[in-house]
Amino acid sequence: MRVALATLGCKLNFVETEELGEILARHGWQVVPFGTAAEITVVHTCTVTGRSDFKSRHLISRARKASPNGKVVVTGCYAELDPDALRKMPGVAFVVRRTRLHDLPALLAELQPEARATSADAPEWVVRRTTRLSRAFLKVQTGCNQRCTFCRVWKARGPGNSVPLDAVLTQASVFLDQGFEELVLTGVDMGSWGSDIGLGRCFGSLLERIVELPGRFRVRLSSIYPVDIDERLFDLVTAHPKVCRHLHLPVQSASPAVLRRMGRHVEPAWLLELTWRLRNAAGRVGLGADLIAGFPGETHGDFSATCRFVEESTLTYLHVFPFSPRPGTAAAGFAGHFPEVIKERARILRELGAQRRATYRASHPGGDVEVLVERRRDRATGLLTGFTTDYIRIFAEGPDEWGGRLSQLRLPPGLPAPMNRPIPEDSPNV
Repeated sequence: MRVALATLGCKLNFVETEELGEILARHGWQVVPFGTAAEITVVHTCTVTGRSDFKSRHLISRARKASPNGKVVVTGCYAELDPDALRKMPGVAFVVRRTRLHDLPALLAELQPEARATSADAPEWVVRRTTRLSRAFLKVQTGCNQRCTFCRVWKARGPGNSVPLDAVLTQASVFLDQGFEELVLTGVDMGSWGSDIGLGRCFGSLLERIVELPGRFRVRLSSIYPVDIDERLFDLVTAHPKVCRHLHLPVQSASPAVLRRMGRHVEPAWLLELTWRLRNAAGRVGLGADLIAGFPGETHGDFSATCRFVEESTLTYLHVFPFSPRPGTAAAGFAGHFPEVIKERARILRELGAQRRATYRASHPGGDVEVLVERRRDRATGLLTGFTTDYIRIFAEGPDEWGGRLSQLRLPPGLPAPMNRPIPEDSPNV
C-alpha cells in the first residue's frame, strides 16, 4: 500500500518527515511522492505564523484532491495545538500527536495487516533513505525552553530534548556514507543541546565531535540563539575548516523595551559587538537575522533602534516577519497592534535586508572559493547553483556531475552577475 508525505515549515519538520518515511518503509509501505495517488497521505504541519496555518489547511485540501479515495493523516505543530479543528476538515482520518508520531505504523495496521518490518540492520530512527538532494539535515535537538511571548511552537514541541551524542554521530556517519558533503545541523533550540541530559549547554562540544568524523565534508548551522555562542562555538565557526562561516540569529528586535515584552534575554549592545567580533575573527562571515516587524507596542523609537542596529552591525541578510498574533500566546493579548504599521515597517526592513545582501555580495574579493553545488540547476538560467561557506548563492557553468559535491569555483571580484567561471579542471574537487 502507498503512503505519500507532505511537509511545511522548518528544517526540523523535514527531518521528522524523513524519519517517518523511513519507519513506514520498514513496515512494508511504499512511500510515493506527494501528489501521487495513495491510500494514506501524511501532512506534517507548521503553526509558526497565521500564514503557516493557512498553508497547512491548503496542503490538506491538496492531499484530498490528489487521492480522493485515500485518507489524510495530519501531524506536526498545528496538529498539536488545534487538533479538533483539523479533525473536522473533509478527508482527515485522524490527527497524530507528537508523542505518538513513531507509532503511526501501528495506528495504520488495520489498513495493511500483513505489514512487517523489512529491514532490521539499524534502529528505526536512523534515516537511510532521504529526499534531500544536495545536503543532509541532521537533527540534534527538538523542543524549546525559551517561552517567547509571541511564539507557540514551544507549546507544540514541549521542553528541550537533546538527541543523544551516539545517535547524532551514527546518523551523521550514515549521511556521509551516502555521499553527502554538507550536513545542516537543526533543532528548535539547538544551542541548548546537552542541558536536558546532564551535560549542561555544550553545543560546541557536540559540533567538535561531528567535525572529527572522517571524510571531506562541511557542517552548516541552522538558527541558533546568540547567547549560546560561547567561546568554543565562536572559535569553531570562525576558524575550523569543516564549519561554515555562517550563522543565523533569531534577533527579532533591537529595542530593549520590545525585547523585554517578547521575553527575550539579550542586550542589543552585546549583540552588536558579537556581530563585529565574528566579522573581525573570520574575515568574511554570513550573518543572518530574524526580525519581527510591528510587535505590539513597538514605538517609532523602538523601530528606529532596530533599523539602526541593522545598519551598524555586520549582518549580511534578514528574514523579516510581520507580527502575527498567535492564539494562546501572551503577545496576542498585548495592546498596540496596528496592521497598517506592521506592513510598512516590514517593507522598510526588507529593503534594508536587500541592501545588506547586495553590499556584502559586492564586497566579495573573488578568487577560488569552495561551493556546495546543488543537484538541481537554476530553473531561470539553466546554470549550476550553490552556496559558499558564508552563504552567498552563486551561479556557474559546469557538468551535472558536480551536483552534490564541494567544488572549487573561481569567482570574479564583487560577483557582479550570476555567472562565475569554474576552475578548468577535470574534477571540481581541487
